[in-house]
Amino acid sequence: MQITLNGKVTNIDKNLKISHLLKKHNIEQNMVAIEINLEILPVSQYEEREIKEGDKIELVEFVGGG
Repeated sequence: MQITLNGKVTNIDKNLKISHLLKKHNIEQNMVAIEINLEILPVSQYEEREIKEGDKIELVEFVGGG
Protein backbone atom coordinates (compact mmCIF):
# COMPACT_ATOMS: atom_id res chain seq x y z
CA MET A 1 0.00 0.00 0.00
CA GLN A 2 1.12 3.58 -0.55
CA ILE A 3 1.74 6.27 2.04
CA THR A 4 3.66 9.53 2.03
CA LEU A 5 6.60 9.35 4.42
CA ASN A 6 8.51 12.58 5.02
CA GLY A 7 7.23 13.97 1.72
CA LYS A 8 8.02 10.92 -0.41
CA VAL A 9 5.52 8.40 -1.73
CA THR A 10 6.49 5.05 -0.24
CA ASN A 11 5.17 1.50 -0.51
CA ILE A 12 4.81 -0.43 2.75
CA ASP A 13 3.26 -3.70 3.91
CA LYS A 14 -0.39 -3.74 4.95
CA ASN A 15 -1.27 -3.94 8.66
CA LEU A 16 1.96 -2.18 9.65
CA LYS A 17 1.87 -0.31 12.94
CA ILE A 18 3.78 2.88 13.70
CA SER A 19 6.10 1.05 16.12
CA HIS A 20 7.04 -1.40 13.35
CA LEU A 21 7.75 1.45 10.95
CA LEU A 22 10.12 3.00 13.50
CA LYS A 23 11.92 -0.32 14.03
CA LYS A 24 12.27 -0.76 10.26
CA HIS A 25 14.00 2.65 10.06
CA ASN A 26 16.08 2.06 13.24
CA ILE A 27 14.44 4.97 15.07
CA GLU A 28 13.96 4.86 18.84
CA GLN A 29 10.42 5.70 19.95
CA ASN A 30 11.59 8.20 22.55
CA MET A 31 13.70 10.09 19.99
CA VAL A 32 10.99 10.99 17.48
CA ALA A 33 7.80 13.00 17.09
CA ILE A 34 5.26 11.63 14.62
CA GLU A 35 2.67 13.56 12.69
CA ILE A 36 0.00 11.63 10.79
CA ASN A 37 -2.31 13.54 8.47
CA LEU A 38 -1.37 16.85 10.18
CA GLU A 39 -2.02 15.56 13.73
CA ILE A 40 0.65 14.73 16.31
CA LEU A 41 0.43 11.11 17.43
CA PRO A 42 0.94 10.55 21.18
CA VAL A 43 3.73 8.12 22.06
CA SER A 44 1.15 5.98 23.86
CA GLN A 45 -0.43 5.17 20.47
CA TYR A 46 2.73 4.09 18.60
CA GLU A 47 2.12 0.40 19.42
CA GLU A 48 -1.55 0.38 18.41
CA ARG A 49 -1.88 2.88 15.54
CA GLU A 50 -2.11 0.98 12.27
CA ILE A 51 -0.93 2.78 9.15
CA LYS A 52 -3.65 3.23 6.54
CA GLU A 53 -3.54 3.59 2.77
CA GLY A 54 -2.83 7.21 1.85
CA ASP A 55 -1.59 8.31 5.30
CA LYS A 56 0.80 11.25 5.27
CA ILE A 57 3.43 10.63 7.95
CA GLU A 58 6.20 12.93 9.08
CA LEU A 59 8.94 11.55 11.35
CA VAL A 60 10.90 14.23 13.17
CA GLU A 61 13.92 12.88 15.03
CA PHE A 62 15.33 14.69 18.06
CA VAL A 63 19.01 15.51 17.81
CA GLY A 64 21.17 16.43 20.78
CA GLY A 65 24.17 18.66 20.67
CA GLY A 66 25.56 21.90 21.78
